[in-house]
Amino acid sequence: MLGMRNRRTTPSGGMQRRSKAAGSSATGCLSVAVLALFAVAGAAVVGDYGGSMNAGAMRRAAAANLEYVLGDDDALSARDFDPAQDRYYGMAFEAPLLLAERALGLDGNDSTAHLLRHSATHLFWLCGGFACFLLARRLFGGGPLALLAMLLFLLHPRLYAHAFFNSKDVPFLSTFMIALYLVHRAFEKDTVRAFVVLGMGTAVLTNLRIMGLMLVPAVLGMRACDLLRAAQWSGRRRVLTTAGAFAAAWAATLYAVSPYLWSDPREFAEAFRTLYKSHAPLFPWQLFQGRMIRADDLPWRYVPTWMAVTTPPFTLLLGCVGVAGVAWRAAAHPGRALRNTPLRFGLLLIVCLAAPPLAVAALGAHTYDGWRHLYFLHAPFSLLAAFGLRLLTSRGSAWARRGAYAAAGVAAAGVAICMASMHPHQYVYFNFLVDRTTPERLRTQYDMDYWGRAGLDALRHLARTYPPTSVCLTGVQDGWRFLPEAQRKTIDRRECRGRRSDFVVSARQDHELYGMHPPETYAPEVWARKVYGSTIASIYGLNPALLDDSRVELHLDRFRETHRSLTQGAPAARARYDVRFDAARGVLTYARAPCVPADLAARFFLHVVPVDAGDLPAHHVRNGYDNRDFDLPPQALFDGKCLAAVRLPEYAVDHVRTGQTARKDDVWTTLWEETIRVNPLRP
Repeated sequence: MLGMRNRRTTPSGGMQRRSKAAGSSATGCLSVAVLALFAVAGAAVVGDYGGSMNAGAMRRAAAANLEYVLGDDDALSARDFDPAQDRYYGMAFEAPLLLAERALGLDGNDSTAHLLRHSATHLFWLCGGFACFLLARRLFGGGPLALLAMLLFLLHPRLYAHAFFNSKDVPFLSTFMIALYLVHRAFEKDTVRAFVVLGMGTAVLTNLRIMGLMLVPAVLGMRACDLLRAAQWSGRRRVLTTAGAFAAAWAATLYAVSPYLWSDPREFAEAFRTLYKSHAPLFPWQLFQGRMIRADDLPWRYVPTWMAVTTPPFTLLLGCVGVAGVAWRAAAHPGRALRNTPLRFGLLLIVCLAAPPLAVAALGAHTYDGWRHLYFLHAPFSLLAAFGLRLLTSRGSAWARRGAYAAAGVAAAGVAICMASMHPHQYVYFNFLVDRTTPERLRTQYDMDYWGRAGLDALRHLARTYPPTSVCLTGVQDGWRFLPEAQRKTIDRRECRGRRSDFVVSARQDHELYGMHPPETYAPEVWARKVYGSTIASIYGLNPALLDDSRVELHLDRFRETHRSLTQGAPAARARYDVRFDAARGVLTYARAPCVPADLAARFFLHVVPVDAGDLPAHHVRNGYDNRDFDLPPQALFDGKCLAAVRLPEYAVDHVRTGQTARKDDVWTTLWEETIRVNPLRP
């Protein structure tokens, strides 16, 4: 039977149990050694991942919660953090980190504080791996399968990188795995104490992210099955008592660790509505399978596809086998699936895997940046992959099982080698299901370095190659604080819309968000970081005096000629900016000379009206036009000229309406506006 341990009562059975116990002890020691190896490796590379995109907001939210706990009744309503998105994120992980920073006297903006945060996140991720091992040992008994289950959890390239810098999604993943372990432990022991511990763990999970709430009806549903099957009143009373203890422990602990509930427990409903339905996404456009799609208009396949193309193939295959095997056996043996058996726990894992994406679709919740908001799905999926391996090795000789385990070990080693070769860019891992060989292909299909970690690589290159220098950063996490002090002194970081810089460091995906052409239109690329042959970040030179040497691949004369060619010809419309249309490329070019940094401050609007209204994206049908509003990138200013090129849609366009607006005293004013009839734009 699926995952059931073999219990024997004969003398030989006793020897077999002792042998299994010894094997289990050896496997346990080996698992600890593996975790220690991961911890040592993590300590060696923790400084390679740059800044955290969410660290500032989460620290401010944690500080507000702590101040509220200490008696400042207005702390949680402060507006120095975004209450719509940060107020309701649980502080069960962030608050201890902030207390540790304060105890050590650290400034939250220095590298030591960030290294502490990264180290704590990584160690907690390893705790999730150990919980996976303990749970697999309960499900399948001792032996190599429990160790392999832990490796399936840990050897995920994307999650390995996120386990350093993502203090939102990874702690929730680890806590989810710990909660699953507590679920199995509570139902196996069937004691009030075990269910109280489960209720407390589930409350912490719900505090970290509201989606943890799904374990509450799951646990109560399984208790209901046990209640229906109980033959005597004593059994029913035990079920009701443990279920009540679980619910009470969950509610009390959730209230205790969620300060926003203290003034009004009804805030829990608001937390659910705010975090998963009503707030506008931080990144409204997502690149998915070669198309820019709004975050509130994503197809149902968005999350499953991202999971499929970013999970190591071996884990993906075993996970699919596990899902199919558990579902088939549950359909074939429904009675066993309703009892407290490993098969029922397998069904729970399937529910935990399928329910969140379905809830996201049903609630209209926003998700973006791949599937990072649902990284916790890796917990049930890795366990189902272990179920799949169990199914594949449940029949056959001992040698066949050993061969299967050896093959699994080789596959795990292959993933580990891949992770080492990609360091520190494991967060952009894709498997063979996508085109990883065609140069610059992958970045046109999926978002890659949406975290902007490659900014640290860029600053390291500038510090070595062009010291001293000034730089502005757009779309990247700078990682400046992780440079050695001597290198930090050679780099002057400037506001992109302020003083003129020698270089701009830019994330590649930002260039095409609204059809903007990459900065090589405006300046030569002096350095690029590529993964799978696709550029994830670049350095562009804005100071000709520093670029007139052999290190610049695009010679300065060619750059200037390119710049001049884009401003030749009669303009399509004459205004504060000259707007020209390039029919061959389907591009509108905005040019202004002379130009100063203040000319970049106003926002451009571009409303594209198609020949056929059926070509409009669903979210623009009501407007009657495709809204492609944008700001000029800072690198658009060069040699006294402002220049930007915007790609128009692929469909036939009747006309466009474009211009600039500026905001003063919360009032938007149109600076200039032109309607350009360019039908047809496409042959």
